[in-house]
Amino acid sequence: MDYRPRLTTGVVTVLAAFLDDPDADRYGLDLMRATGHPSGMLHPILLRLQKARWVVATWEDIDRAVAGRPARRYYRLTPEGLETARIELAASRGSADGSWQRLQTSSEALRGSSAEKDRGEPAAPIMLRAVLPPLPAARRDHRPSRRVSIEQSERGRSG
Repeated sequence: MDYRPRLTTGVVTVLAAFLDDPDADRYGLDLMRATGHPSGMLHPILLRLQKARWVVATWEDIDRAVAGRPARRYYRLTPEGLETARIELAASRGSADGSWQRLQTSSEALRGSSAEKDRGEPAAPIMLRAVLPPLPAARRDHRPSRRVSIEQSERGRSG
């Protein structure tokens, strides 16, 4: 039986990024920018997609000294991956809970609106704020540590 990755929100987002331009070779940083996923989330997803034979990976053939950077690993959808991605994303879009619409809205927000792309403007940064619980109030009986200066200790001795 062939391996079939579980279609989590992360996997769906990566597949959607590939479907933006199915014939393009994509490298890790490019996909991180397109999906908003950090490297530690993106690369395990890419490995699962490779294991399922939906994505193939190739190393860029460059001279590091001339290019001034390391070679990139490029990823591309296979024909089977392209067909499966389209089918799975269509099924995801039809889900009753509306999660695809939330995902699509989030993805568009991360990549910028189409109007910004048409004008060649970069996507506006998204400010995410963590909601933290309030800090506990200072205890009334809390006493600061007693530090005795040299002057105080000399006064104590002479008195």
